[in-house]
Amino acid sequence: MTDGIIYVMESGYSWFVTDALAVIEHCSFTKSNEFLCIKLLLNEGKGRMVITDGNDKKLYSQEYEFTDAQKELKLFWTGNVLMLSNEY
Repeated sequence: MTDGIIYVMESGYSWFVTDALAVIEHCSFTKSNEFLCIKLLLNEGKGRMVITDGNDKKLYSQEYEFTDAQKELKLFWTGNVLMLSNEY
């Protein structure tokens, strides 16, 4: 993890980062994709994690029935490192 990810986790999004890391660690698509884009999308108190190959090919999606998150996030995973999109 980068310093940016640690900051995001300390700012109330540790649940999302933890979920993303668990999916990446345990899903078979990770082995065949060197780059992943992980997005947290928000809509009226609900959330959705979407993992793509970076070219909008959806590999995984998870719904959250409730979230108090105030900001959507985009994370990248490459070289076994999770980072904020602006750290890439």
